[in-house]
Amino acid sequence: MQRLPFLPAAACLCALAVLCAARADTVTLDNGRTLEGHVIDNGDTITIEMAQGTVKIAKSRVKSITAKDTPEDEFRRRMDEVRAAIRTEKLTVAEAAARYFALAEWAGEQKLARARTEALKQALELDPEHVGARKASGFVWHAERWMTRAERNQALGMVFYQGKWVPPEAKEDAERAKEAARQDRAER
Repeated sequence: MQRLPFLPAAACLCALAVLCAARADTVTLDNGRTLEGHVIDNGDTITIEMAQGTVKIAKSRVKSITAKDTPEDEFRRRMDEVRAAIRTEKLTVAEAAARYFALAEWAGEQKLARARTEALKQALELDPEHVGARKASGFVWHAERWMTRAERNQALGMVFYQGKWVPPEAKEDAERAKEAARQDRAER
């Protein structure tokens, strides 16, 4: 018999908390009020873990509980659909990249940053020249090739100074002004 590795209790609780946060169930009460969160069945009561806090309610007050997929669940389902379409529909590279890009756009609308990045990466792996995926990934077209904004700014001769890209002259002017102010303070 294979033994499972020992996990500290804190790690188990963290994993459980992540799983709990992923569900978004809707509880309808006998008075018509609805609550959304992760539902835990406690026998005669249920506990609803919501963003605002946790509520414990008698089951007799519950009219219905509807399990609902989270946006992350929906993303995984859509990602699986794209992968299946690529396998079964014999999509061209451009068509497959377009489907991943559309999925990335949807993920962005849902505010799923990591999922968006994952779908953009898939699109660019298939079609490195996909314009929408390149732009959405922060690339710009300059000097007949895709590059990061930082690479473009460097190619234009700009320098990164105090959190901004500026012409070298602006940096030199700012440093001269700063030095003049320091000397002025020292002379007083």
